[in-house]
Amino acid sequence: MAVIYRYKGEAPVVKYEGCVLATRERNFYDDSDYYALCWDEEKQEIVTEEYATTRFWTYDNTATVDATPEVIEKARAYLEKSLIKRIRAEGEDNAALIMKDKRVRVIKGRKAPHGTKGRVFWIGKGWRGQGTRVGVTTDAGETLWIDARNLEVVDPDQYYYTEEEIQQRAAYLASRSWIEAITPRPGMVVV
Repeated sequence: MAVIYRYKGEAPVVKYEGCVLATRERNFYDDSDYYALCWDEEKQEIVTEEYATTRFWTYDNTATVDATPEVIEKARAYLEKSLIKRIRAEGEDNAALIMKDKRVRVIKGRKAPHGTKGRVFWIGKGWRGQGTRVGVTTDAGETLWIDARNLEVVDPDQYYYTEEEIQQRAAYLASRSWIEAITPRPGMVVV
């Protein structure tokens, strides 16, 4: 059917016919907004089209999922491309994060010599729940308990995702119910 706007005394306005991929609702403190995820053929991307709200009278407006298989495939391909960018950035961010089994180096602090290297075996909350403490087994076999701010990952490049891993993850996310891979925004309720 598509997104249909009805105005008092006028003919209905139809938009995105055959291109509505999903309908969603954003709930806020007092009001809700209803929108459709649509394939925009002109822009060649997924767009959101708000068609109704509880802020004023829009109850006659509707949106119905009616995307054709061709449109769904275009949207999946678009989503896969955007996921590749997102996964690559996520991998770069995660490479420098201190995580279990990563090799780390002491860069500051006064309890352990600077430059000491080891492998993380535990991460948890600090004393009285403040900060993050890390358990490190040094190359010499000692156990250190250090604040995470005093460590850095040794050679974070080794933890980047490979291009093959990025491609596989993006294809997986885009192919399984592809709409699930769209990141919800604050205030958004997936129904």
